[in-house]
Amino acid sequence: MKKFLTVLASCLRFAGLVVCLPATLLLSACGKTDKSAADKAGGKFETVEQRASYGIGYNVGSSVARQRGLTLDQAAFQAGFADALAKAKPRVEESVLREAFQTVDQRAAALVAEDAK
Repeated sequence: MKKFLTVLASCLRFAGLVVCLPATLLLSACGKTDKSAADKAGGKFETVEQRASYGIGYNVGSSVARQRGLTLDQAAFQAGFADALAKAKPRVEESVLREAFQTVDQRAAALVAEDAK
């Protein structure tokens, strides 16, 4: 799991994302999120944990949305995020993740080079 988080942190640093991963992990320790709580409240987040959790999610989403050339599969992202918070074994081998990160890195470098022309 530690290796997975290290790889994830590397990916987030590469993409220029500023994410407070320790805060995310700390919030996950507060207990599982009741997805229906916000729905019942009309989309309002009543507790500090709900507001902070939403804010972290919103910040991550905003950062990803600003990254030119970075396409995010929401279902895969959510699965990886949930697995990491649950301290589950990654569903994708570390070497495969590294290869994917390298490919994304190469694509981003190509875009930067193209912009420099």
